[in-house]
This record gives sequence, C-alpha cells and structure tokens, in this order.
Amino acid sequence: NSPWGVPAFFLSDGSRGELAWNEFREIRSQLDLTFGAGQTGDIFAGVELVNQRVRTFQRALGYLPVGMGDSVPPATASEFTPLAGAAYLEAQFRLADLGITTGLRYDRFDTRSDLPGSNGEAQSKFNPRIAVSTR
Repeated sequence: NSPWGVPAFFLSDGSRGELAWNEFREIRSQLDLTFGAGQTGDIFAGVELVNQRVRTFQRALGYLPVGMGDSVPPATASEFTPLAGAAYLEAQFRLADLGITTGLRYDRFDTRSDLPGSNGEAQSKFNPRIAVSTR
C-alpha cells in the first residue's frame, strides 16, 4: 500500500520499470502598503507568508517483488511541508535627482522537519536594505 491510498498498484501487472508520483502545492499570501511621507518621501511596509507541501512516492524495479535478493529496494515515500515568512519596512526619500532607500527585512524559514539527527529549528535573519539611485 502507498501511504496515500493506492493499494498494491506496484505489485500488479503494471509497467516494467519505475513508478513515481510527485505532488507540489503552494499557498502564498502577500500584503504591501505604501504611505506618503510628504512631497519627498514614501514609507513602504509588507508581509509575505508561503506554505508549501511536497509529497513523493517512488518504486524502482516495479515488476520485481521487494526483497528479491539485495538488488530490489523497497518503495519510498516522503512529505515535506516548509513554512516561510518575511516582513519589511523601508523608507524612500528623493532629493533633486537623487533617490535614497533604506530599510530592514526580516526572513524566517521553518522546515517543520522531524528527521532524526536534524536540528529542525526555524532559521530567521534580519537583513538591511539600502539603495541609491539617480534619474
């Protein structure tokens, strides 16, 4: 049986080779705001949230029974559901022909993994943003 309800397909008289199935789903939400700061400036703020789900199933040498000698590996399945988020705040000021943008961005990535021996903790970081442009 596969973990997603396809009973014994790879043990039937199916194709002679590999059986593989992959699924990817992503839900992305984003909100951006702009505030005027007088004649010469703007303030930008935003957040983003990305939730993904990746599932795979693979069976090599599908025409042979599992365990036949040492050459037939068992079927493998995996599921990965990472969560990523970001937020930023920046200000842009214009002086004659010069534009200056400065701000801060926060990024966070959580694998939501429970693999033995892996850390599994979410990683986060603050990143400065600076830019200078001319007309």
